[in-house]
Amino acid sequence: MTQAGIIVGTPSYMAPEQAAGKADVTTAVDVYGLGAILYELLTGQPPFQAHTALETVLQVIEGKPEPPRTLAPKVDRDLELICLKCLSKEPGERYGSAESLAADLDRWLTGEPLSVRPPTVTKLARYWLRQHFGAAGWIVVIGLAFGLIGGVMTWLRGGALLCASTIEAYKSLPNVDPPWLIAWLRSTPQWLQIILFLANVIVVCAAGLIISALVRPKNRAADVAAGIVTGVVYGVTFLVLCGATIGTILAAVEPAGDELLALSRAAWEEPTRQPDLRSPDQKIRPRGVEQILEKYPDLRNVPASKRGKIYYEKLRADLIADIPLGIWLAGLFVLPFVVLVFTLQVMVAGPLLRKHGRRYTVLLPYFERALPVMFLISNVASFTFAPLLLHRYLKQLNVDLPRVGLMYLPMFALLALAILGVQRQWPRTLRLALHVGWFLAYVIATAYWSR
Repeated sequence: MTQAGIIVGTPSYMAPEQAAGKADVTTAVDVYGLGAILYELLTGQPPFQAHTALETVLQVIEGKPEPPRTLAPKVDRDLELICLKCLSKEPGERYGSAESLAADLDRWLTGEPLSVRPPTVTKLARYWLRQHFGAAGWIVVIGLAFGLIGGVMTWLRGGALLCASTIEAYKSLPNVDPPWLIAWLRSTPQWLQIILFLANVIVVCAAGLIISALVRPKNRAADVAAGIVTGVVYGVTFLVLCGATIGTILAAVEPAGDELLALSRAAWEEPTRQPDLRSPDQKIRPRGVEQILEKYPDLRNVPASKRGKIYYEKLRADLIADIPLGIWLAGLFVLPFVVLVFTLQVMVAGPLLRKHGRRYTVLLPYFERALPVMFLISNVASFTFAPLLLHRYLKQLNVDLPRVGLMYLPMFALLALAILGVQRQWPRTLRLALHVGWFLAYVIATAYWSR
C-alpha cells in the first residue's frame, strides 16, 4: 500500500516532483512519463539512467535530459520539441493534459503548426499547400514545360513572320552564315511552323485539365491559386525564351528600321545627281544621307566630319532606351494574359474532375467551356495590344487594323453566343453549331488577311 511522502514509481520515468516525494503531484507526472517513453522511442534509452535507482532519482531531480537529436540526429526537430516540453522540470511548463499532448502529436503527423512553437511563414505555406493540393510540386513542372513548348513554338511562328525579310536577305548571301536563330527559322518549313503553332494552341487549351489532374486542387481557392502560380511560371519562362526578344524587336529594332535602312543606303547606293539634292558645299550626297538630313535638319549645322559620330550615338541611345521598354511591354502583355487564361481553365477543370473523377467524360464539357473563353481572351488581347506593339509592322504589311477587326466581328459575336449557350445549357445541337460557326469565322478571317 502506498503512503504520502513515499517515493513510488520507476525512476527513469518519474517526474522530478514525484522523485522528490512531494505530496502535491498532479496528472502532470503522467505527461512527464509519456514524454519519457517517447524519449526512449526516439533515442533507444530513457532520459535518465544511472547504475543505481538512487543515482537515477538524483539525476531526475537535478539534471536536464540531453536533447534527443544529440543522441539521434535524424529525429525530427518538431518531435524533439514535443518530447522536451513533456520533460520540462516545472509541471506548469508541460502539456496541461494528455489530450493536449495527443493533439500536438496529431498536428505533427498531419504537418500542421504545433502549439509548442509558433509557426513560421514557411511552415504555414507548407501546411496550406498540403491542405489544398494533392501534389503542388507539379505546378512548377507544368508551368516550365508549357512555357518551354509555348516559347519555342511562338518563336517559330512569330519570329518567322517578323524576320521574313531578313531570311530572304540571307538567301542572297550564300557564303555568309546567318545567326543560329535565323538559320533555325530558315530551315523550318512554313507549313511545319503553322502546324506546330496550332498544336501549341491546342496544348495550351488543355492546360487547365492537365493542371487539375496532376496538381489535384481540393477547392475553388486552390483552383485559383494553381492557375495563378502556373500562369506566372509559364509567363516568365515564355518571356525568357521568346517574349522579351519579340518585344525588343517590336519596341526597339522595328522603330529604328527606317533610319537603319537610310544609313545602309547612304553607304551602298549610288550618289544622286539631281541638282536640288546638292549640299550647300555643292557636293553630291547619296539619297540615304538626304533622308537622314531631312529627318534631322539639325545635322546640317554640324560639321560633316562629326555627323557620323553624332548620328551613331543618337541611334545607339534610342536602341538602348527602347530595349527595356520592349521587355516591359512584353511582360505587360504576356503575364496578365497567361495568368487569366490558366486560372480560368483550372477553375473550369477543377470542379469537373472533383465531381466526375479522371474520366474521359470530362473532356467534352471542359473543352466546350475552355476553348471559346481562351480564343475570346486571346483575340481581345491581340486587338488591344496590336496597335501599340505592331503599328510599324502592320503598316509595312498594309494591314488596315479597323478593317481586320470588322472581319473578326462575326467570330466575336458567335464566341459570345457559344459561351452564353454553355452557361445556359442550350440544346446541344445549337451549341455545336455555334462552336463550328465561330471556328470557321476565325479561320476565314485569318486566312483572308494573312494572304
